[in-house]
Amino acid sequence: MFDIGFFEILIFGAIALIVLGPEKLPQAIREAGRWYAKIRFTLANVQHEIETELNIVETRRLMQAEIDKIKQSEKQMQRELAEMRSQFYHDGLDETDNDSVHIVHTVQNQNIDNASLSPKLPKKTQQDIPNQNTPKQATLEKLSMENQSYER
Repeated sequence: MFDIGFFEILIFGAIALIVLGPEKLPQAIREAGRWYAKIRFTLANVQHEIETELNIVETRRLMQAEIDKIKQSEKQMQRELAEMRSQFYHDGLDETDNDSVHIVHTVQNQNIDNASLSPKLPKKTQQDIPNQNTPKQATLEKLSMENQSYER
């Protein structure tokens, strides 16, 4: 800090010995040491507080920059969502309407009725159809109905 060499300290000590005398010199050196320690401690605290404040300011600046980025991303996402919605409602409904109109026209043109849509099943005889009134099947149907009522 100060460019003080050994020779300068020796001269300072000799002048202090002459001025203060041998009895007060040790007490004066202790007091000077205490003042020097207090000054160093105070300077270290001030330096630490300044660094802390600078760090807090830098952290706040970084946080604000991140918040601005997040807000910008949010606005961009909202614009994209609005664009998707408008495309869906405008383009999607037009395509859906066209598809449904096409299906209606196809059905009308082919004259399809409900009877022709059902699958053709072979006619079964009374022997092919199992007896549905067996006690085991009746019990199973009753249990399934009770189970459904409990689930509701």
